[in-house]
Amino acid sequence: MSCYTWYFITAGATDLATLKASTAVTSTTPRLNVFPVSAPTVLGKLWIRSRSTTTSDDNERAGTALVPSSPSKQITNLFHQLGEEPTLSLASTGATTTINSMTYSKDGSYWIVNMTSTRSASVVLQVESSQVAVMGCAVAQTIFPLSVSTSEGVKSASPSPSLLLTALAQSSLSGLGDVTRIVQDSCALNEVFLRFGTGTAASAILYSDTTLTTTPTLITPTASSVGAMGTMVSVPVGAFALTTSGSLLLPNGTLWSPLTSRLPPSVTLDRAVAASSCDVIGGHGISRLSNLVALWSSATANAGYLVTVAPSVTSLTPQFTSSSKYLAEPLYVPVKPNHAQWDWGYNTVLDAAVVKLDGIARVHDVEIDHGTQQVLALVRTTAGVDQLIAIPDPQSLSPGATVSPTVLGAFPVSGGLVTPLDSRTKSPALQLIFGRAMARDLFMFGDTLLYSGDGGATQFEVSLVTRNPTLTSAGRSRLGASETVVQVVTVPIPVGVSSPPGTGALDFPSPAVPASMLPGRFAVLTSENRVFVGLAGQQEALEIYNGALISSGAYKLMFRIDGSLVAVQATSAAPFFQQINLPVPDDFSVAQWNVAGLTCPYLAMSTTLLDEYYVDIGTAASFQSKLVVDSSQQAVPPVVTSGNASIVGIAVTARAEAYSLDTRVITTNTTLAPASATLPGAAAALAYPQVVNLACPPTLAPRSSAMVRAMCPPSRRIVARYATPSVAAPVVVNCTAGATTGQAAYTVTVGAGKWTDWDSGNAGAAARSMAYNCTRFGNPLSAYYGQTWQPVLDLYDGPNFVRQVQGDFALIEILGRNTFSYNTTADDVLCTSPPQSAASMLRNGGTWNKDNYISCTDIDLGMSKADGSHFPYEIFNATNGNRIQWGSNEDAVYLFRAVVLDASESYCYLTTDFAVAVYGAPLTAGTQVGIVLGFIFAVLAALGASYWWYRQSKAKEKTD
Repeated sequence: MSCYTWYFITAGATDLATLKASTAVTSTTPRLNVFPVSAPTVLGKLWIRSRSTTTSDDNERAGTALVPSSPSKQITNLFHQLGEEPTLSLASTGATTTINSMTYSKDGSYWIVNMTSTRSASVVLQVESSQVAVMGCAVAQTIFPLSVSTSEGVKSASPSPSLLLTALAQSSLSGLGDVTRIVQDSCALNEVFLRFGTGTAASAILYSDTTLTTTPTLITPTASSVGAMGTMVSVPVGAFALTTSGSLLLPNGTLWSPLTSRLPPSVTLDRAVAASSCDVIGGHGISRLSNLVALWSSATANAGYLVTVAPSVTSLTPQFTSSSKYLAEPLYVPVKPNHAQWDWGYNTVLDAAVVKLDGIARVHDVEIDHGTQQVLALVRTTAGVDQLIAIPDPQSLSPGATVSPTVLGAFPVSGGLVTPLDSRTKSPALQLIFGRAMARDLFMFGDTLLYSGDGGATQFEVSLVTRNPTLTSAGRSRLGASETVVQVVTVPIPVGVSSPPGTGALDFPSPAVPASMLPGRFAVLTSENRVFVGLAGQQEALEIYNGALISSGAYKLMFRIDGSLVAVQATSAAPFFQQINLPVPDDFSVAQWNVAGLTCPYLAMSTTLLDEYYVDIGTAASFQSKLVVDSSQQAVPPVVTSGNASIVGIAVTARAEAYSLDTRVITTNTTLAPASATLPGAAAALAYPQVVNLACPPTLAPRSSAMVRAMCPPSRRIVARYATPSVAAPVVVNCTAGATTGQAAYTVTVGAGKWTDWDSGNAGAAARSMAYNCTRFGNPLSAYYGQTWQPVLDLYDGPNFVRQVQGDFALIEILGRNTFSYNTTADDVLCTSPPQSAASMLRNGGTWNKDNYISCTDIDLGMSKADGSHFPYEIFNATNGNRIQWGSNEDAVYLFRAVVLDASESYCYLTTDFAVAVYGAPLTAGTQVGIVLGFIFAVLAALGASYWWYRQSKAKEKTD
């Protein structure tokens, strides 16, 4: 059980004295977890904190603590005394940042981490425990998004160095307007504030990596011909600015001319967006669409054109350049197709795609859907209907193609099942936004707010509600006659990284995010400055600020990386903006809960709901809720619901009532399980009373919540099962004896011609060897040569056995040894197409996993039974009976990688490396003939010797 988590912080300190002197965040504190470029040394502090809200500091939970709290000092010192030495690694392949050393500071109660940063990028620091535990409580693997901050930029087809962006002195700014937009890089969690002055020279961008600094960067184009800045987006590659003349400024400050040359002269681009959510696999790979920037014109005269700019597919860094590298180390979570490394923004080449949308009169807003690899757009058709449409990845279409998009939902002017988004009387700007968590939460808003949990396929209206009966009748707070929804923001969720080697697990611990920060939580701002908060999947959002609590003026809402909700407003003096904290109670209660004349219908409620659950495919978690009511009250059971039913399904398995003289107790048992085997993500599970009024304080009517992650559990792994051989096996490798070094004194050698080069498919011309690594392979399993051998894989959560792996899996011999065969062919399993094999999948640096696995029965190529008999079948599962037959008449140690290929087995990328020692091989024919001939020679020699001795004896007798 993980009761503790790691905490890492750096304010960019480059020397030990500065690091130790940093004790509290102030207005002059440099940006946190942001490194200067090319700093020879950057120092950070690493310690352990409790995950409990009662024994950890508020600043630690918010990610703003520069020194450990007193409880954290005690916990860290205790773990250090017990031998804890954390393992640090970086999800970066381009040497953006390196870890030089780590030492423990007893006086500070933290580890000092010495790092070097070389160039700007977004990287992820992963911290793993050495498995020390205190009273059964361990430290959870934890990740920290880091930034090396200074715009290094991207390559363009025709750069214009004279058009660089330059910093302005604050005193040179004049006529600054409101904060027009806040954009947050969903992957690196950076934030950008935009403000504009009255003229080109006063155009400004206020930039901050975390908004924990009060010293923004103010930049403007040096060439007046470019025009004032109109909008901006931030992606892992960098920040892109779109000027009022329709020019696109790249992160390196250059104008990108190919953009305008591909558009009709009448089209002026004035809108730009990037993906609201980050599509990351295992912390190592980032989706190309996470860097995609969509641009369009909101003017009806120029409507129908959509431009997308994204890093070129040729810029993608392959995960493995050869099969040798693929098999050289224990396998971490592999990168998906169309994904690249975290630090790929450096010198990335851009591609632009321009498409014409058929039948579209206006584009309201655009979003990127990672789940379907499509671009979604809210549009108005030439027939005057507002629609949500889906467009295939424009980067995959022909240049200048005309596209007939797929309609996901239509929103008529009047009538229909939902309130129209656009009444044409309030003139709102229709918008849509995906939630920032790993789900397909989609919000569409204008005259009203619509929610979809499946990327727009279905949607419903979210009611904006207050529980104060003195404000409105029936408890509802409708939008005013001219009031519109102007902004929806959602909480971020930390990106995932892979678990320890061989587990292939995804973990989403939250070093900077409190446990109460639920995925799917969103906030709504109206044109009257009213603020509502809700959870994705629920049909209501509750008002927490009614406009009077926020002074008049233009605001923008933002969930910071610590989960806190703030309103940002422009100011006339430096730093030119202010942030107003908007506390959100966990139960969404309002301050004035005690209203005279009301009686709370509940006496108490309790639940066994934990803070966090991981539910994998085929598994479920359960909890119980108890509601105590007065015996005179109606027996209304508590509500148990999922924040996103497309991710996590909730089922009530049992409900019971118990009675006493004055009360009744309603008990509900509930299970939580993944709703889809193909859609991992995070959602909130809630349990709360069904009917609540303002006479019920949070202590009587709590809204209990949990973070439910439908994804790979952090400690899930597979293990090759050991079976006691029927014939006593010799000890070839003794890892127990070599445990102190993790390496047994043994070398595995494969002779020439007995192994296959997976890249080329050719037989090895010379012998190849590998030192046996006990840490990686453990003690080898034993297999008797004369018997076929069947691998069995078991699924574990940490040390706990879960079940046997049932689905398809394969074995890859790491050295390419080919002296074994399979006793099953494709015709035995009724294949209709040639089956995949290690040789076909690993050729030219390929990989083999559940992402690219296709069963030979899924595609019908009309393969006959006779043809199938020529194809060895290399896939195992719990029922097909496939077995391995050892060959070459030799005892040998085989080094295998087991890879689970069945995507329905688990969300995890399950792999493990193990060894099999084969013994009892018969002697070769030549050896057998040699032995027989040697025996005959020995017998003849013995007979000859006996005869010679006999003759010598007789001769002696005659002499005597």
